[in-house]
Amino acid sequence: MEMLAELGLKAFFLSVSLFFGHLEAAAAQGPEGEKVNGDRMYAIVQELSKISGSGLHSGIRMNERAQKAAEFIMKQFQEAGLENVRMESFEMMRWWPVDWKLSISTPEGEEVIPSFPFWYTEGTPGGEIEAELVYVGYGTPGEFGELEVKGKVVLVAMRRFLHFRESHRFTKAYETAAKKGAKAVILGDVLIDSPSGRFLGLPNSSGPIPCLSIGKTSFEHLLASLSKDKRLKVRLNLKVETGTWTGANVVGELAGNGKVDEIIMVGGHYDTWFTGANDNCSGVAGVIELARYYSKAPKISRNRSIIFVALFGHEFRDFGHRDFVARHKESLGKVALFLNCDHWGAKGYEDFDGVIRETGYPDKQGIFTTNPLLLSLSKALMVKYGLLPAFFWEGEILADMREFHASGVPVFGIGAVHPFYHTPLDTPDKVSPQVLEAQASVYRDIIDWVQSTPQGFVISTNKTPKRTPPNEPPREAHFVLLPESPVVGSPIWVYLGFAYDDHVLLSSDISWDFGDGTTAKGPIATHAYKSPGVYKVTMTVGDIHGAKVAVSKEVQVRAP
Repeated sequence: MEMLAELGLKAFFLSVSLFFGHLEAAAAQGPEGEKVNGDRMYAIVQELSKISGSGLHSGIRMNERAQKAAEFIMKQFQEAGLENVRMESFEMMRWWPVDWKLSISTPEGEEVIPSFPFWYTEGTPGGEIEAELVYVGYGTPGEFGELEVKGKVVLVAMRRFLHFRESHRFTKAYETAAKKGAKAVILGDVLIDSPSGRFLGLPNSSGPIPCLSIGKTSFEHLLASLSKDKRLKVRLNLKVETGTWTGANVVGELAGNGKVDEIIMVGGHYDTWFTGANDNCSGVAGVIELARYYSKAPKISRNRSIIFVALFGHEFRDFGHRDFVARHKESLGKVALFLNCDHWGAKGYEDFDGVIRETGYPDKQGIFTTNPLLLSLSKALMVKYGLLPAFFWEGEILADMREFHASGVPVFGIGAVHPFYHTPLDTPDKVSPQVLEAQASVYRDIIDWVQSTPQGFVISTNKTPKRTPPNEPPREAHFVLLPESPVVGSPIWVYLGFAYDDHVLLSSDISWDFGDGTTAKGPIATHAYKSPGVYKVTMTVGDIHGAKVAVSKEVQVRAP
């Protein structure tokens, strides 16, 4: 029965054959003799990483490196053969750490601890803070306990869940420290020997106290010093300037043949915290490579237009994404899919009992999409191109996608971050050309599949707020029941005969009511009645948007 339950509806079969058939049929969408090339993408990663620089003062942020990176990407778009290549400038709030320092006193004098500020917090008005240090572990309520932290600097241990979600965001350690009256917070990385970059507050609503991050060696050194001197004092300074900055998104286009009045968008952010080879020089390399690939194909092969965009300001709360969505509001209704290129090419590294080691595999990939068909297709493609291990986090989309998602645009992305995420150690040697090529191949196949679908299909099968088309329930539904005159204690079988819907029907949306209090799910079900009589059997069929239709038949059950 388990195998039979996988059998489905005619509409579902049609959609499945449509997207898995793309592996042969939609291949014609791309240019003959061309392929995506991981080595070429890796060269772009290296060039962008040079622009980013190295060390704690590196990064394509709200600085002159941002202009250089935008000019580099614009030139790449032009050389790739895109049309209407341009920069779209916008104003954004600029929070900037002009100067910062963390130090302790030792018998030999002042010892400076390498650190980096978490963004969007208050600075140290009036100059330097000097206060006792208190350690609160990961900052859970139990670890804070009755510790007196008012007027002190709180030291918090930090690890990253799945390599990118900092533990303090779950424990609320920063918020607790601020609420209890601490003067500042220091986040100490338990695994990575480098300070890291991230934001805590909002551009127009800063976190209430300063926060600096430190690497593993410095963290262990502070703990050792604190164990020797329970009243150890630290000195902390953070000077911040705020103002405005002019950022720019870089945009290029490839016109379609006019057959389908829709748009496919391919984009990724080009700002970085530090060198940012994986986050996100790699994703920008993917955008450029896909632009080059599709520009080689004749216009007649493109059923939909394709827009390529390198977005600025994601790391600083998605300024470029918001501007792009607002600026192109009128055309977003035509966007069949936004493919987000972020965190590409990561080699696999994992924490084995506190030691970071390379695994020999690609880093674990996340699949992020709002479309169940794209999820099924991407799973198959991950296997095809060797991008394993991989996981799907249902209901989760990357921050880069949120502005598009909230505007009703279907979104898709795969990506992986290694443990050196958001640190100066995110360098090109942590990126694999082979993994870059595999990820670009997945995106190419996804784009080709979308190009092969009828107008409105991807949108209608999507689970996106504000964009769900008018939805009628499935129609022409009927089912088969056999035997037609069953005997008490002997099984009957029911199965879906047919149901048509403009959206996709799933086997989990078919349910049965046998009229005696017994129910079942799936396209095929069985039941045995315990007493003779007339019973009404009802099949209810639903689509992915929840519209349902019910049809019934009566069955006469005979005594043995």
